[in-house]
Amino acid sequence: MGRLDGDGRPISLTLSNVTRGVIQDFRIVSPPFWSNTVSDSLDVVYDGMYVNATNTNTTFAGQNIAPNTDGIDTYRAKNIQLTNWDVTCGDDAIAIKGNSTNIAIKNLVIRGGNGVAFGSLGQYYQFNDLVQNVTLENVTLVRLPTSVQPNMANGVYFKSWDDTVNGLPPTSGGGGGGYCRDVTLKDFYLNNVSIPTQIYQANGGKSEDTPSYLKFSNISWTNWQGTTVGTTLVDLACSSNALCGGMLFRQFDVKVVGGAKGAYKCSNTLDVTGIADCSYTE
Repeated sequence: MGRLDGDGRPISLTLSNVTRGVIQDFRIVSPPFWSNTVSDSLDVVYDGMYVNATNTNTTFAGQNIAPNTDGIDTYRAKNIQLTNWDVTCGDDAIAIKGNSTNIAIKNLVIRGGNGVAFGSLGQYYQFNDLVQNVTLENVTLVRLPTSVQPNMANGVYFKSWDDTVNGLPPTSGGGGGGYCRDVTLKDFYLNNVSIPTQIYQANGGKSEDTPSYLKFSNISWTNWQGTTVGTTLVDLACSSNALCGGMLFRQFDVKVVGGAKGAYKCSNTLDVTGIADCSYTE
């Protein structure tokens, strides 16, 4: 078993150009930045990862948040398995970034932070981000007391930059293409998240920008239970240049805390099934 607890801003554990690697029963406490990254790698298994990025110091913007403390980011990685993870963080617990394929995630507990992210994608001008065959199964998201972690933003969210370039990476960008498709999101339990799931395709953009050409398609949400503190259950804000298609919801039963009726919002979508009042709009 390994354990890291240090200062500075490095990524705690990076696997780069690894083939047939195994990380098992590993703990990362108080990570200074992202906890894990796997890039340019093939056939890697992570089993039994514990991450705790809590912060009791309120000097950052008056809150005890821990920014940029992702649990793991995958990039140009293929055949990656994550099983039995427990992540407390102030950002994305899992971030599926460009050119990640055949990613299987099972038995994941997320405590606070931004939830599971696909992206951001399309950030690099004229480069394609291709994300395909990603499965998440048996995932629990828990809102913690604000004294421990002040946010529990999303269940799963998808984000891309628009087609206009606004500044340069890593903090800005845009103009990249590609796709994110064949994604399975099964057996999720949500405890008071802000929004269960969303797609937005104007990350860092302006109203006059050219919409993204990156396409999201063939995504399924199956057996989602639990609660949200907001009133929007689903928000699919897709690009007019790349309509989202093949959006399938089965047994999607997330409730609004307090009993209010939840909203399903769709724009620039085709073939959304399984949820009420979420048809194609421009």
